[in-house]
Amino acid sequence: ALIQAVLADVITAFAASSAEAVEPDDPAVRFATITALALRRAAALPDEVRVVLRLDAAHRAVVDGGGFDHLHADLVAGAATGRFDTEVDGATLDIVVGAILLATRRVADRLVAADYPVRVITQLLRMLGVDAAEARDVATLAVEAAAVSPEAN
Repeated sequence: ALIQAVLADVITAFAASSAEAVEPDDPAVRFATITALALRRAAALPDEVRVVLRLDAAHRAVVDGGGFDHLHADLVAGAATGRFDTEVDGATLDIVVGAILLATRRVADRLVAADYPVRVITQLLRMLGVDAAEARDVATLAVEAAAVSPEAN
């Protein structure tokens, strides 16, 4: 129970600090930038990320502990404004969160090419309904911003 509580706090604090550090009003840009920050952190702290992702408590903290509340709010805002053309339900969240967690693990394990974060974020944005060319542009800018952000290191 103690590990569950501590992990929930760590994951929620990381997600909240990333969300607060990203100012754009555009939900697609916020989503891309926060995702890029998570992937950048996985590259900067691979051992810590691997340990956390191996713990069942981490998965419960992410799914049940509110670690992705900011993500959910951004997806809902994007759908409400028409920026995203998908319904934000449990299936959408499972696909998005699952992809982010798997991508984070692959980055931490150094199993990816340098352009992997851009490709993952592009595909997630496309799934949410963003045009392919714009999704690539938004993802590229987000990854570039994350590379220089103190939040990711």
